[in-house]
Amino acid sequence: MINLLTASSMNAISRSGIFIKFRKVSFTTLWRFFTPGFLTRKRPKMPTNLTSSNAVSFTSSGEMMNRYLVALQIQTSQPLAVTEAAVKRDAERILKTMGWTRAALSLVLTDDEGIRPVHKEFLNDDSPTDVISFSQLEGEGPQPLWEGLVFLGDLVISAETASREAARRGHSLRYELCFYICHGLLHFEGFDDRTPALRRRMFRIQEAVLAAAGIRK
Repeated sequence: MINLLTASSMNAISRSGIFIKFRKVSFTTLWRFFTPGFLTRKRPKMPTNLTSSNAVSFTSSGEMMNRYLVALQIQTSQPLAVTEAAVKRDAERILKTMGWTRAALSLVLTDDEGIRPVHKEFLNDDSPTDVISFSQLEGEGPQPLWEGLVFLGDLVISAETASREAARRGHSLRYELCFYICHGLLHFEGFDDRTPALRRRMFRIQEAVLAAAGIRK
């Protein structure tokens, strides 16, 4: 597990063009944009084809082990250069590295035309973006649960933007997608990027998290 505060003191990296929007919404609003799957009017039971274990695991001392559920929906017009299993596996690695022990995350990979109406609906911006975060950890009251795990929220990512940015920066699509996933999870934890200094801080942390998770460019 990486210490996020220590990571924030590392050298800044040069990166621009990532403006992740952060807002809590209900599934009754978000479900309209993505058909069927896990974004529905009522949260369904978790699919059985997830890469995570369906059973609760325990250590020899009886303590619960780490457990993650990553529900992934892919709605892109072009095939991805990464597999569904690889995306789920990387998301779980990032969750573990960031210190989450029992967490559920829903993730949508779409293209620019898929993310554009979501961007317009929730942020009044009729243009594509890279990733939009919908946290379920805001506000008071009990922590939302999904299959007994802390439900963090939803990330909607444009794989088309990720592919374009990866080519421009000379690294893999896998790394760019992981960079977006990590950034969205940091928003869930209360980080923001409203100023250049805050954005650089988040990018430093993302670089450190991905390095610690063994995810290379």
